[in-house]
Parts: sequence; C-alpha cells; structure tokens
Amino acid sequence: MTEIKELIKLSGEIANKHGWKIIWVSATDIVKDRNIINQSQILQNVILNKGRILTIGDSLSLVHSEVSEALDAYRNDDKGNFGEECADIAIRLFHMCYDLKINLEKEIKLKMKKNKERPVHHGRKNL
Repeated sequence: MTEIKELIKLSGEIANKHGWKIIWVSATDIVKDRNIINQSQILQNVILNKGRILTIGDSLSLVHSEVSEALDAYRNDDKGNFGEECADIAIRLFHMCYDLKINLEKEIKLKMKKNKERPVHHGRKNL
C-alpha cells in the first residue's frame, strides 16, 4: 500500500512539472493587482518552474472547486465521477502540502488523536 507521504510527493512533483507551484504569501505581502512585494521569491519560482505561482488562497480555491464538482456529481447520482472528484480533492491538497512542506501524515494522526478525545457532537454544530 502506498503511504500518504509518497502520494504527496508524487502529486507535488507532477503538479510542479506541469507548471503549478504554490508558495506561502501572507495576506500582508499581497498588494494591488496581485503583485507580490517579495519579487525575488516570485522570480526565482517562475524561473525554476516556468509556470504559474499559486498563493494559498489560489490553492484553497482549487480544492474548493473540486469539492463543488464532487457535490455536483453527488447531486447527479454519478458515483463514478464522484470518486474521481474525491481523488482530485486529495491531489490538490497533497500538492499544497508538498510545496509548503507540511507533514500531512503527522498532522492527520495528531488531529485524529485530538478528535478521539472530544465529546460527541462537540462545538454545537447543527448539521
């Protein structure tokens, strides 16, 4: 079985090879017309990747678009496409974790441990 870290690495390498690179740019670094103050970081990434630089907001928007496509597949009772869209969600997330050097496997284990200790229906959310 392939480990999450292997899938993350492969997702990131494929996306970067195809011209997509995610960088951490804080909201305070972004100015009018999406120009970024730290131009040297942008130039370095553009030269290395010959592609598009994505901010965290861009990347999360792409994850959201895949979630919306999964919802559409569900609404259309299209189980085959629903599975593919779920894979797209994971791939987008894995790419972001790869570029930002987030150890998703570790974070999932920590979060699951935290969730295990929470009371049933914590947070008073009504779903």
